[in-house]
Amino acid sequence: MLGAVDLRGGDDRLLHGVLAQPKRLALLAYLAAATPRAFHSRDTLLCLLWPDLNHEHARAALRQALYILRGTLGDGVLVTCGDAAIGLDHSRVWCDVTAFDRAIEAGSHAEALTLYGGEVLAGFHLSGAPEFERWLDGERTRLAIRAATAAWALTDYEEQRGEMMRALECARRLRVLDPDDERALRRVLGLLDRLGDRMGALRVYREFVRRIAEDYEMEPSPETEALISAIRSPVCRSVRPIAPHTF
Repeated sequence: MLGAVDLRGGDDRLLHGVLAQPKRLALLAYLAAATPRAFHSRDTLLCLLWPDLNHEHARAALRQALYILRGTLGDGVLVTCGDAAIGLDHSRVWCDVTAFDRAIEAGSHAEALTLYGGEVLAGFHLSGAPEFERWLDGERTRLAIRAATAAWALTDYEEQRGEMMRALECARRLRVLDPDDERALRRVLGLLDRLGDRMGALRVYREFVRRIAEDYEMEPSPETEALISAIRSPVCRSVRPIAPHTF
């Protein structure tokens, strides 16, 4: 679910029947990733995915979607709690969102960043379902923040170990996660300078200046200007510590 959507069975077969039907995919995605990761009431699912139908028709649509999902995913993957609630048996389903959250909570920042392939359900939109769209937007924001936090922590860790190239890779990942964050830009510039790549730092800076001028009609902040002035000056280019990110 992180980045391009991919849904496969235990035999690695692509499950086209779910991927081709947006409501089925949205239902499965919500059951897999919504927190708390437990059972969800049928009424919640009806309001989330079929708000434009009356109660009878919405329940019929949910029953049909669940029937298709059960047939596609296999017995025991979808579970119920009485007649009112539905969930997934997470021991029988691997989902990158849940794996990412576990990695973050365990402090396994490198694993988390490997799992974070992009925003949740990238490019996916479900028309006529505003509550689902609000949930999806919230998840995209939540997970992007967690990924950025992991990238900052890993950048600090690698720099403290003296692994400047690895720290630079992590700082560059920060810029991918949020290209407009000048703190991440300054981290990249400072690390390139410490590695002796002054020209590389200047190229990154010039590209940033060009982009924000074209996109936002803005200029870099005074902090960024001060850093690039120091990098340009041979006198000021002595190795200097970069303040770690504060969470």
